[in-house]
Amino acid sequence: MFHKRIIQLIAVLIPVLVLTMGPLVVLTLSLSTTLFRPVLLVYVAWYALFDRDPWKGGGNRVNDVLKNRLYLPEHIRDYFPQELHKEADLDPENGPYLMGLHPHGIICYSHFVNVLTDVTGFKSLFPSIDRRIATLNIIFLFPFIRELALIHGLISVEKNSIKYWLSRGRNKAVGVVIGGAAESLECFEGTNRIVLKKRKGFFKVALETGAALVPIYSFGETSLWNQMSHPMLYKLQKALLRLCGFTIPLAYGRWYTLIPRQQRVVTVVGKPIPVTKTENPTSTQIDELQAKYIQALQSLYDKYKDEYDKDRKEELKIVG
Repeated sequence: MFHKRIIQLIAVLIPVLVLTMGPLVVLTLSLSTTLFRPVLLVYVAWYALFDRDPWKGGGNRVNDVLKNRLYLPEHIRDYFPQELHKEADLDPENGPYLMGLHPHGIICYSHFVNVLTDVTGFKSLFPSIDRRIATLNIIFLFPFIRELALIHGLISVEKNSIKYWLSRGRNKAVGVVIGGAAESLECFEGTNRIVLKKRKGFFKVALETGAALVPIYSFGETSLWNQMSHPMLYKLQKALLRLCGFTIPLAYGRWYTLIPRQQRVVTVVGKPIPVTKTENPTSTQIDELQAKYIQALQSLYDKYKDEYDKDRKEELKIVG
């Protein structure tokens, strides 16, 4: 039992360390090792000039075996634990599907474990659905980290990237953490704050592609960490977000370390919302679809909040 717990602790730390320390390790190696430097330069030049896989559904680098093994996701699942439930089937003949993932949390553990990998049963619940999760382009700028992202099925969050994958067939699906980095700054224990009203582009893509919308909510995701909060710090974080497109929430978990709390997280996949393909949607059509989606997400939250989030401190709140 002790041995299993140690493996689980290591597993939940790996994504944190890769995201926080990975770029620093690569930079240190390139500066300190003359042999490594030319190899790195050639590699960076190659992907900067020629590699379009992040915009082409991950190309041939997506590997179902590795994505379910490499980061020990089954041990991450058992550590919290993580669970996946569904309200309805996702018929591969009625797609493609554009999945809204809520909330962002600090590191999106539940979206990685429950949606991207199969360790909580995504493939058995939704057979034939071939999914990707869209993420910030900056992930694909970091050497080697980008390869890990592509292996796991991460693609660029740019509009053309999402539309490309959705165009590949009715069984395709793309998950988007709609609130993005801005939502991570609203992540505090027991809260359910999401950024959604300003995200018109998500609904425009759905209309342009005819992709059915699928609301997905992870109960407990926001309670995995404590986040430091101060008005001056918040201003700096928002400034970084405006300048770079990402920000850095300062959070801590168990024993004031980077280890997240052991908090049950349940991801519920809602019923798909049919969308009629519209080549040039008007702002009114976008607003109407957004309102329909918000209503569906609210209903999903209200239906399961008392079962999966009994210790919440506040209800679902759209803060932006």
